[in-house]
Amino acid sequence: MTDQARRTRLRDRAADQLLEMVISGGLEPGERLPPERELCSHLGVSRTVVREALNLLEARGLISIEHGRGAVVSGGSPRAVRDTLGLLLRVQPKTLWELLEIRKIL
Repeated sequence: MTDQARRTRLRDRAADQLLEMVISGGLEPGERLPPERELCSHLGVSRTVVREALNLLEARGLISIEHGRGAVVSGGSPRAVRDTLGLLLRVQPKTLWELLEIRKIL
Protein backbone atom coordinates (compact mmCIF):
# COMPACT_ATOMS: atom_id res chain seq x y z
CA MET A 1 0.00 0.00 0.00
CA THR A 2 1.32 3.44 -0.88
CA ASP A 3 1.83 6.16 1.70
CA GLN A 4 -0.94 8.20 0.09
CA ALA A 5 -3.42 5.31 0.28
CA ARG A 6 -2.50 4.61 3.90
CA ARG A 7 -2.91 8.27 4.81
CA THR A 8 -6.27 8.41 3.07
CA ARG A 9 -7.48 5.41 5.06
CA LEU A 10 -6.24 7.00 8.29
CA ARG A 11 -7.97 10.26 7.39
CA ASP A 12 -11.27 8.53 6.62
CA ARG A 13 -11.13 6.46 9.79
CA ALA A 14 -10.26 9.55 11.87
CA ALA A 15 -13.14 11.48 10.25
CA ASP A 16 -15.57 8.67 11.13
CA GLN A 17 -14.28 8.61 14.72
CA LEU A 18 -14.60 12.39 15.01
CA LEU A 19 -18.15 12.27 13.71
CA GLU A 20 -18.97 9.46 16.12
CA MET A 21 -17.49 11.58 18.92
CA VAL A 22 -19.77 14.47 17.94
CA ILE A 23 -22.82 12.20 17.83
CA SER A 24 -22.12 10.25 21.01
CA GLY A 25 -20.87 13.31 22.88
CA GLY A 26 -24.06 15.13 22.10
CA LEU A 27 -22.34 18.21 20.72
CA GLU A 28 -24.85 20.76 19.48
CA PRO A 29 -24.46 23.11 16.50
CA GLY A 30 -22.13 25.93 17.51
CA GLU A 31 -20.19 23.86 20.06
CA ARG A 32 -16.46 23.42 19.60
CA LEU A 33 -14.60 20.16 19.17
CA PRO A 34 -11.59 19.60 21.44
CA PRO A 35 -8.28 21.18 20.34
CA GLU A 36 -6.20 19.42 17.67
CA ARG A 37 -3.61 18.16 20.13
CA GLU A 38 -6.28 16.54 22.27
CA LEU A 39 -7.87 14.97 19.18
CA CYS A 40 -4.46 13.58 18.13
CA SER A 41 -4.03 11.97 21.51
CA HIS A 42 -7.58 10.60 21.57
CA LEU A 43 -7.41 9.19 18.02
CA GLY A 44 -3.76 8.11 18.12
CA VAL A 45 -2.86 9.88 14.87
CA SER A 46 -0.71 12.81 13.78
CA ARG A 47 -1.88 16.41 13.56
CA THR A 48 -1.71 16.14 9.77
CA VAL A 49 -4.22 13.28 9.80
CA VAL A 50 -6.48 15.16 12.24
CA ARG A 51 -6.37 18.27 10.05
CA GLU A 52 -7.19 16.24 6.94
CA ALA A 53 -10.09 14.55 8.76
CA LEU A 54 -11.41 17.92 9.96
CA ASN A 55 -11.14 19.31 6.42
CA LEU A 56 -13.10 16.30 5.13
CA LEU A 57 -15.86 16.88 7.69
CA GLU A 58 -15.90 20.57 6.79
CA ALA A 59 -16.25 19.70 3.09
CA ARG A 60 -19.24 17.51 4.00
CA GLY A 61 -20.84 20.42 5.86
CA LEU A 62 -20.68 18.72 9.26
CA ILE A 63 -18.31 21.18 10.92
CA SER A 64 -16.82 24.57 10.17
CA ILE A 65 -13.24 25.47 10.93
CA GLU A 66 -12.85 28.94 12.36
CA HIS A 67 -9.30 30.23 12.57
CA GLY A 68 -8.40 31.03 16.16
CA ARG A 69 -11.51 29.24 17.43
CA GLY A 70 -11.08 25.70 16.12
CA ALA A 71 -13.60 23.27 14.69
CA VAL A 72 -17.25 24.03 15.39
CA VAL A 73 -20.23 21.72 14.84
CA SER A 74 -22.38 23.03 11.97
CA GLY A 75 -26.13 23.16 11.73
CA GLY A 76 -28.15 20.41 10.12
CA SER A 77 -27.91 20.81 6.35
CA PRO A 78 -29.60 17.96 4.43
CA ARG A 79 -26.24 16.56 3.33
CA ALA A 80 -24.87 16.72 6.88
CA VAL A 81 -27.92 14.89 8.21
CA ARG A 82 -27.60 12.19 5.53
CA ASP A 83 -23.89 11.70 6.28
CA THR A 84 -24.53 11.58 10.01
CA LEU A 85 -27.29 8.99 9.64
CA GLY A 86 -25.09 6.93 7.32
CA LEU A 87 -22.29 6.85 9.88
CA LEU A 88 -24.70 6.11 12.70
CA LEU A 89 -26.02 3.09 10.82
CA ARG A 90 -22.47 1.82 10.14
CA VAL A 91 -21.39 2.28 13.76
CA GLN A 92 -24.58 1.08 15.45
CA PRO A 93 -26.53 -1.21 13.06
CA LYS A 94 -29.33 -1.82 15.56
CA THR A 95 -30.17 1.85 15.18
CA LEU A 96 -31.73 1.10 11.79
CA TRP A 97 -34.46 -0.86 13.54
CA GLU A 98 -34.96 1.99 16.00
CA LEU A 99 -35.24 4.48 13.12
CA LEU A 100 -37.87 2.33 11.46
CA GLU A 101 -39.81 2.19 14.73
CA ILE A 102 -39.65 5.98 15.07
CA ARG A 103 -40.80 6.34 11.48
CA LYS A 104 -43.86 4.21 12.22
CA ILE A 105 -44.74 6.40 15.19
CA LEU A 106 -44.42 9.59 13.16
